[in-house]
Amino acid sequence: MVTSAENRRWPGDVSLERDHKKAGLPSPSYIRTEKITAIEERLAEWRGQINEDLLAEVQVKLASHLNLPVS
Repeated sequence: MVTSAENRRWPGDVSLERDHKKAGLPSPSYIRTEKITAIEERLAEWRGQINEDLLAEVQVKLASHLNLPVS
């Protein structure tokens, strides 16, 4: 889930404050790895992308929440 950086930060949040425009977001945001939202694919829309370092950070935090080994 992605949320505005105006919201209080949670443990596990990954900051998109500097890269929010590249990620296709209108304002600084966090990827909230402790809250996973499932939606139908037809309702999702592509916004942008995050760099490999941020993706790796998200993957590590998700694996930790799910007690999975980190690759």
